[in-house]
Amino acid sequence: MTRPTRILVTHRSSHHGAWSGHAGGAHLFGADCIVDGTGPSVSYVVAHAASRVSADRAYGSLGVQREVEALRTGRARGGRASVHFLAAEHDVNHLPRIAHRLGWHTSAWFHKPPDELGEILDRRRGLRRLDMAWAVSRTQVPLLEERFGAERVSLLRHGVDTARFSPPRAVDRSRRVLFVGVHRRDFAQLGRVYDRLARLDPSIERRIIVPGNAAQEVIDLPHDVRLDATDEQLLAELRTAGVVFLPLLDCTANNSLLESLATGTPVVATDLSGVSEYAGDAAVLVPPGDDAAAVEAIRRVLDDPDEARTRQQASRARSLEFDWAKAAESFRWVGDRPVGEPATIALPTR
Repeated sequence: MTRPTRILVTHRSSHHGAWSGHAGGAHLFGADCIVDGTGPSVSYVVAHAASRVSADRAYGSLGVQREVEALRTGRARGGRASVHFLAAEHDVNHLPRIAHRLGWHTSAWFHKPPDELGEILDRRRGLRRLDMAWAVSRTQVPLLEERFGAERVSLLRHGVDTARFSPPRAVDRSRRVLFVGVHRRDFAQLGRVYDRLARLDPSIERRIIVPGNAAQEVIDLPHDVRLDATDEQLLAELRTAGVVFLPLLDCTANNSLLESLATGTPVVATDLSGVSEYAGDAAVLVPPGDDAAAVEAIRRVLDDPDEARTRQQASRARSLEFDWAKAAESFRWVGDRPVGEPATIALPTR
C-alpha cells in the first residue's frame, strides 16, 4: 500500500527567533508538504468562531487557519494523508475528527507542562481523536498516557540547531551574566539575584534581553535591559556571555537553555525536572527560589576559569545530543507503519 502524504504543520510563537522554536528542524522530518498558515486565508469571522468552540486561549484563529490549510493540502494531493502538528496546544482541535472520517492519520507534539496541559485536554475534546501524542518531556508522559493510552504516546525531545548556535572560534568570554526570554520566567527572582550581584560585585555586567511585549516585566530593574534583539544580536550575546541565568517557574523544553548550551555558554538554571532532563550535568542547577545558591553559582563560573572552561565544554557536548537531526531520526509518521510503541523513543538522559 502506498504510504500516505506526509503533511507537517509548523508553528512559530511570537517570542521565537528565526532559528528557534519547534519549527527549527521542520525540514528534517521527511514531510511531503509543510503547512505554516500562510496559504489562502480563512474568513476571520469563521476562524474566530471556530477557535472559540474550545474556550481555550491557546488555540486561536491562526490555529484554525493551519488546520484548514492542512485539510486543503491533503485533499489536493488526493488519497490518504498523515498530518503531524508541531504545536498541539496552539494548532489542533477540529482536524483529528475530520481526518478520522477521511481515513487519515493525525499526530501532534505537546509542549505545555502537565498542569496547563491537563486543562487544555479537558477543554479541547478534538485532541482526543489524535492517533499519536508526542511528549517533549518525560514529565508529560504519565498525563498523556492516562488520556490517550500508552500505545498512543511516545517521547520525542526538542532539538536545537547546533550549526547555527555554535561556540565562538576565538572570543574571550566576558564577566557578564545574561538573562534571555520571557516564557515561564521567574522575573521576581531575576530582580533579586541581579540586585544581590550588583551589591556583591559591581564589576559583573548584568544584561537582560526580552521581547518588547515583556518590557513591563523588567523596565524598572536597574540593569542593562535590551528589548527586541535581532537574531544576530542574540547569537552574539550568547557567544560572549560569561554565564546565562535562567530562573524558571516551570519547564518542559526550553529554547534558551538549548541554545545557550549549544553556544558553549555555562548555564545556571532552576532545578526543575524539565531542565535537568535536557541539561543533564552540563548546567549548574539551583533549587527554585534560592537566590543565594544562584548568586554563588554565577560568581563561581565567572571567577573560576577552570570551572568556566569545564562548563563550556560540557554545555556544547550536551547540546549535540539534541541536534535537530537526531530528533528527526526518532520521529515516525503515523500510518507509515504500525503504531503502538510505548513512550521510550528518547535521546540520552541525565
